[in-house]
Amino acid sequence: MGTSPTSQRNRNEQIHQSDCSSFPVRPARRALRNSPGCSGHLAILRRTGAAMKIARSWIAGLAWMTALAAAPVASAQNGQTVASAHEFLRMVLVRGTAEFNVVDNRNTNWTRSYATIHRIESIGCSTTIYGAGLGPDGVRRTYSRRIDWSRVSSVGGRREIWVAGAVHATDGAVLDGVTVSTESDAIGVRIAAAMEFLRSNCDSTGGTGF
Repeated sequence: MGTSPTSQRNRNEQIHQSDCSSFPVRPARRALRNSPGCSGHLAILRRTGAAMKIARSWIAGLAWMTALAAAPVASAQNGQTVASAHEFLRMVLVRGTAEFNVVDNRNTNWTRSYATIHRIESIGCSTTIYGAGLGPDGVRRTYSRRIDWSRVSSVGGRREIWVAGAVHATDGAVLDGVTVSTESDAIGVRIAAAMEFLRSNCDSTGGTGF
């Protein structure tokens, strides 16, 4: 029994379709162009290639966002936290070699002297340093300075570190900052770094992006 022309044509198309799917991936486009009956496979391959480019771009963007989100985690893994910064300042400043400047509001000349730090109390974004020293009138007193790190505008210096911002004095006065003197430039740089870490992590405007 003979085969009709229509049946033979359908069978040839099935053979071509089977042959089209057997091409290797890399030379597929070139092979498909030269193969009759494979135009449909070539169109599918082109659409697949475009989809793969979009997928690669999406994956690259996702990787970038993941790395950005992990940045604070890396800081925490290095041991740099607000609590560890407070602990570091307590360890290095309460050794009898660090001082802070004292301005006695009862002295009309605003004479400046220094008090040796002997105690530090820290909670959250607040640090209170206590020290004793001679006032401008020659009388030995105990002084304190409470630093609100969320209101500190800048930290600078090496051996003498200036903390600029609202600092509360013993008598309730609000000063425009405090100077902490250290034993050397080397330790001063580390102290300034810890203070700057507290300032940047407690910055109340940090969430605005500016």
